[in-house]
Amino acid sequence: MSKKLLNLIIFFILCEMILANHVSARMKCWENSEGIKECGDKIPPEYIQKGYQELSKGGIVLEEKERIKTKEELEKAKKEAAIIAREKEKERVKKARHKMLLETFSNIEEIEMARDQKIEAVESTIKITQKRIIKLQYSLDDELNENPVTKQIDGEDKKFNNAELLNEHISDNKKYIKNKIAEKEQIKKMYMEYISEFKKLKGL
Repeated sequence: MSKKLLNLIIFFILCEMILANHVSARMKCWENSEGIKECGDKIPPEYIQKGYQELSKGGIVLEEKERIKTKEELEKAKKEAAIIAREKEKERVKKARHKMLLETFSNIEEIEMARDQKIEAVESTIKITQKRIIKLQYSLDDELNENPVTKQIDGEDKKFNNAELLNEHISDNKKYIKNKIAEKEQIKKMYMEYISEFKKLKGL
């Protein structure tokens, strides 16, 4: 057998192998509308979104395309993923808090002391703000009781403008106190949870 003929035979064998692989890669199986499995080179357009399998010549599954999910299914999966993510985040925060408690405090008394210090700092701020409100109120009373004639400057009612500004300052400081009172209650609640968790961690 000549070398030329041998090369030609090898060429045809390779072509057949490539063709066989190509055909097998295009063999696809799917389920029709009646749930019956069908196979062929091409999938009917109405079944493509329902998923299919690509098979080798020997019937081995080479690849499996999943069914394309509907908009409702995608939305549901998105919500479920968000719930799982929130739960994981809650667990991470919980573990971090437990670590902080164990590394920061040796006993419940230390937790209570830290709580009381925070509350005392907030109460001190509230007292300072209350004194500021009293001073502003005195200034407002003085402003309103002065002779309106002395407050006329270039036609502008300075008395009215100053009183309005003082009222705004008083209102802002009252809101600040309200927020600080809410902060104090939040501190109490938070440290109550700390103590409860610390007891569980220590088996108390």
